[in-house]
Amino acid sequence: MTFSMLNTIQTKYLKFNAHTISHSNLKLSYIINKHMKKILFASLFTLALSTICATQVHAQVDYASVTEKIHYTYPNAQTQNTKGEWVPIVAPLIKGSQTPTLKMYIYSDLAERFAQQFFMQTFPQLLDKYGSSIQFIYVHDPAGSTEELGIRTEMIGQCAGEQQQFWTNVDSIIAHSSTLQDVNNTTYLQGVDQAKLKQCLDEPIIHGVVATANQDALIAGVQAIPTFIIQKASDPQGYAIKLSGAQNISLFDQAIAEEQGVDSAKQQITQLQQQVASQSQELAASAQQVSLLQTEINALQGFINNLLKLLHLR
Repeated sequence: MTFSMLNTIQTKYLKFNAHTISHSNLKLSYIINKHMKKILFASLFTLALSTICATQVHAQVDYASVTEKIHYTYPNAQTQNTKGEWVPIVAPLIKGSQTPTLKMYIYSDLAERFAQQFFMQTFPQLLDKYGSSIQFIYVHDPAGSTEELGIRTEMIGQCAGEQQQFWTNVDSIIAHSSTLQDVNNTTYLQGVDQAKLKQCLDEPIIHGVVATANQDALIAGVQAIPTFIIQKASDPQGYAIKLSGAQNISLFDQAIAEEQGVDSAKQQITQLQQQVASQSQELAASAQQVSLLQTEINALQGFINNLLKLLHLR
């Protein structure tokens, strides 16, 4: 039954109710209106359900369109310390497993809105699910926001990281990254020595490493903020998976499974089976509601037919 048919039925019976039924039959009028409201509610519910389903289908992103296999070498700039050992110029910003099977390099700009969306929504899920097997490595790429704001935000993140407080303050830095004045008021940072922080921010090397980081990102083929490169910890010279954009957790699952060597097609089938089972349950519940409504519609139709016969006899 279409919405136009429902509207026609409602109009006809309301007119019939207003002009044909006498004062003594007001109770019958009330019953008709009550049932018509149920029919219209069911119609609106069906329309809303179909709209939600259409939106969900439209929102799905094709895995192949946002992933690529690449050769990747992490551009970890190093220098020699007083012992002659080669060490990173700046402290690596690492979280997760210390004995990982995979490494995930996160090219990001904390002042950029899609990067912020990833850290606020998806990253906690990744950390909870893969924190014991994946090492997450933050890589500066201040190219997504305005240049001055992006560079300053990343410098503050790096200087917090020099005191081992980068990951503690990611959310706070994001919350204060809307303007240069706001992000520069570093009193919002937790667990940092403000004097050491200021000294770090004044270091030319910090500015240089952050300001030129987007060049390393371009060499790695990074064209979107954020971008993720997932690589086997045991095979840093092998292929890696590049995932572009702040995607949902299911696409990360696929990329991680592919890099781990799991049969991607098998995992997709399992995921589809789970989705089908879930949707089947929803459809069964909806079908039951529709069946109940159809029963009421049939009863209403019978009632109206009897009412018309009765009025015709009069």
